[in-house]
Amino acid sequence: MRVVPLQARTNIFLEKGIYVDENSRSCKSHFLNDILTQTAMSQIEGTNDETYLNRTDVADLLQRMRQSMLLKARLDFENPLSLSDEDYYYFTGLSKNQFFEVLSSLTSLRNTSVRSKRTCLAILLVKLRTGLSNNLLAVLFSLKKSQIQRSIHAAKNALIQDYVPKNLGFQHIDHDTFAQQHTIPLAKTLFTSGTSNSAVLIMDGTYLYIQKSSDYHFQRVSYSLYKYRPLVKMMVIAGSDGYILSVLGPYRQIPKTVIQASQNMHSKQMPKISLIGSLLTMYV
Repeated sequence: MRVVPLQARTNIFLEKGIYVDENSRSCKSHFLNDILTQTAMSQIEGTNDETYLNRTDVADLLQRMRQSMLLKARLDFENPLSLSDEDYYYFTGLSKNQFFEVLSSLTSLRNTSVRSKRTCLAILLVKLRTGLSNNLLAVLFSLKKSQIQRSIHAAKNALIQDYVPKNLGFQHIDHDTFAQQHTIPLAKTLFTSGTSNSAVLIMDGTYLYIQKSSDYHFQRVSYSLYKYRPLVKMMVIAGSDGYILSVLGPYRQIPKTVIQASQNMHSKQMPKISLIGSLLTMYV
C-alpha cells in the first residue's frame, strides 16, 4: 500500500469528479509513475455524497486545478492515460513503458513553472522523431518558442549526463557480458576459434543528413559531392545480434576521418579483422 500521490488525486478529480483525501492509500500495482492506470481509474467510485473541506483544502484544490490548466497542452504527456502506446511511438519513437524508463533515469532533469520533466523529454523526442520546427512545437505544447528551445537544451544535457553513459560506449558493458549476451553462435563459428569469451564486432560507416549551415567553413567540410547534400559521418559499432555497442563521430565529410577512426581502434584493441562488403567484422 502507498499514499495516493498528489498528481493522481488531481487527475481523479478532473476525470471522475471525486475528491480523494490526502491520507488515502492504494496498492502500488494500480500506479504508473504516480498516475493511476486506466483500469484502476475506471474502477473508482465515490463512497460519500458530501465532503467537508476547510479553507486550506479548498485553496489547495483550486491551486492544483490552476496548475493543471496552465500545463494543459494540445499534445499532453502529463497524463499517461491521454495518449495510447501507439501515440507515444508515433510521436517519440518509444513505447509508453520505454518513455517512462528513460524518464526515470534522468535524475538531473528538474520540473519548472512552465513545464514538467515529462513534457521536457517529450519535446526533445518529438523534435528528433518528426523534425518539426520550434514554432510548431510551441503550438503543440502550448509554450513559447524560447521555452521550447530551453526545454530541448535541458533534455539533451540530461540525456548526455544520465542516460548515454549507462547505455552507449565501450565503458557501459564489460567484455565478458558482451561476448556472452551479444555474440551469436554463427558469428563465433565463422570468425573466432570457438572460445566462449570471444566477442564479434561489426563496424559500419553511415551518415546523417543535416541542414545547410550558415557558417561557410563548416558548410564546405560537411557538403557531400556524392550525395549532393550536407551530412556528417559516423562509425556504428554493434554486436552480431544488432546490439549497438558504441557510435564514433560525428565526422566531417572527409573519407579519411572515418578510416582513421577504424584504424586507431584496430591498432589499440582489435587484433582480428575481416572485410565483408562495406562492413568491417572484428573479434576480440
